[in-house]
Amino acid sequence: RRYATVRAARFGRVPAVAMSYDESRAMVTHYARLGYARHVQTTCANAARALGNDPALSFWRAFGTIAEGGHSEAITKLEAMLTHADRDIELACMAAIVHAHKSARVVDEDSVERYETRVLSEEQSASATALVECATFYHLAGGPDAGRAKDTARRALDLAPGDVRAKTLLGWIEMTGRGDGDAGDEPGTGTGTASGVLTSARSATSRRRAAAAVRVFDEVLRSPDKGGEAAIDALLGKARAMTVLSRYDAAVDVMNELAARHPGFAPAASERAKARLAACDFEGAAENARRGLAEDPEDIECHRVMVFLSLSRDGDVQAARRQMASLEEALERREPRNAFLFLETSRDAARVAGGDAAVLASCGRLLEKARSLRPDDGAISCESAYQARLAGKYGDAIELYAAAATAAEAEGRLDDLTPMYGTILCQILDRRVSEAASQLEFLEDIATDENDLVFAFLNALNAHAVNAEDADARAEELQRRAALFLESVLKKPPALDFFAECDPDVLLRCASLFSERDGSVDGTAGARDAGTADAGTAESETETPRALRILEALC
Repeated sequence: RRYATVRAARFGRVPAVAMSYDESRAMVTHYARLGYARHVQTTCANAARALGNDPALSFWRAFGTIAEGGHSEAITKLEAMLTHADRDIELACMAAIVHAHKSARVVDEDSVERYETRVLSEEQSASATALVECATFYHLAGGPDAGRAKDTARRALDLAPGDVRAKTLLGWIEMTGRGDGDAGDEPGTGTGTASGVLTSARSATSRRRAAAAVRVFDEVLRSPDKGGEAAIDALLGKARAMTVLSRYDAAVDVMNELAARHPGFAPAASERAKARLAACDFEGAAENARRGLAEDPEDIECHRVMVFLSLSRDGDVQAARRQMASLEEALERREPRNAFLFLETSRDAARVAGGDAAVLASCGRLLEKARSLRPDDGAISCESAYQARLAGKYGDAIELYAAAATAAEAEGRLDDLTPMYGTILCQILDRRVSEAASQLEFLEDIATDENDLVFAFLNALNAHAVNAEDADARAEELQRRAALFLESVLKKPPALDFFAECDPDVLLRCASLFSERDGSVDGTAGARDAGTADAGTAESETETPRALRILEALC
């Protein structure tokens, strides 16, 4: 193993740390899996400066350029590499060129056909190392060729049955379903968001896949060299699988082992913090995040953990404001072109902001940055509308929801009802109940999920606003769906995106609605106008049993 002093993707801001070549490669894979394109490039560049030019590091740096949208630049670099490429990365280079062409705004079909033919030809004589590199690329790049990852890794294992990298990659493919061409529509556990902690529903399928992945990772880690060059990736995969299996303490133990065995692996601090967060060890999570920030003041994931804890656990708004300011700076320096990360960070913080204007302003700036990078992205428009709604700017929100609906239609997502749901809620809150009623009537014919909480909430809120005859029945149906929803949500571990999934704004409005209706029936409180109701300010004396069930679940 080669060692050198490397400023591990830290831009020279902190003292250098000793990091091995295997640790640098593991960091590249980890950041690629999280979607941190600039981190991938920086890690490769810093490792190359310390360790010397390495063909694999040059390839993955080009991968980061593709992921950041620099398709033409990456194609030029990859084609230059092919003229004097190491045989172990030639196949991956050609596959990456195909991917870059397919991802470009204007696709060069002739080049795609030419390189796809070369890939098929080279695969027949490729070494196990070359096949693993290519399979890893397919798995991490996603896109139309992602399904080739599993078969390519299996072929590598056929050539070299003891290849720990191939086995570990197959474990990740089994767990996430990403790159599994045999999986069809069968769900995996998800590829992970930038939070790195999975909060997907613990379905029987996801648990089965996670259990199978653990067996693969354990086999790798029991090898004579304890996983060798794939040890870090196997440990990360095992910790992720343990989280899916709800074995949170075991996941923490695995991450502690990783940190002890590989002190040069920079993301260990944030990953340990998130493992402890999932285990409900909030003090431990904060301790790990603070340690990570002491080593690297611009560690994005550690900042996100601290923001989450300050707002959702400590209620320390002043600390959260300072942390959001630092997080904004870190994002601008470390991932300046990562629209999805700007969006995700803004979304997760807004859900626990508690309506604080300064925190929401920070979230808004992150969204504006995301929009400047991807102006036609429907998800960004939808989140902008949501946050405008939180600020009480219902007219602005309706316009943004309309833009999101147009984008969804252009992208072929005709079954995405989120923009319509958001529009209706804004109309009700803005006292435009007749417009909301007509849209709800239209939705009755197309909403097919009988357990859809938001649809039931909109119907109940509208019926309450107009004092409809079926208002009580609508509220009862909302109570049934809320109970099912909370039962599902509370099975998930705490994670940075937890509240993005459970939507506390809607749940608090449900609680407020129950308090108003039950209070008016009991004579303890008058029903307030739905357009002026503040979902988060139900007085304690009007909190009824079914409202309290929601509030207690959120706490």
